[in-house]
Amino acid sequence: MTRCKLAHWTTIDQFTSGRATETELWDLVFNGFMYAELMRLLKADGDEFTEEAMTAIAEHLWSFTGVIERFKSTGRVGFNGEQLLAARAAAEVMDQLIERDRFGFAVRAAEHSNALMPTVRGVQ
Repeated sequence: MTRCKLAHWTTIDQFTSGRATETELWDLVFNGFMYAELMRLLKADGDEFTEEAMTAIAEHLWSFTGVIERFKSTGRVGFNGEQLLAARAAAEVMDQLIERDRFGFAVRAAEHSNALMPTVRGVQ
């Protein structure tokens, strides 16, 4: 569980320090979709989430368009201010989601995210 928490914070640090590469870009996207699916599965199983938590994850997912477009047009991997705030807010929620995992939901969410990646990446 601690490794999962560290992973998204490490990725954010790599983005903000200028060390992020294409690998971290796709890790960020994969993890965003995975945690969004984990939230959906937990909610379907009866967990309740605040509007703030759901918004944090949704805004993080919406920010991917700009991050990916920047990479495709400039080759740079990074956040603007709004994208950074969205990533940090989502990471706070992600920490809570992984603590709630049960019944293999995180594994199912990872499989779901993995299935989305070829489409998101434009089948590169």
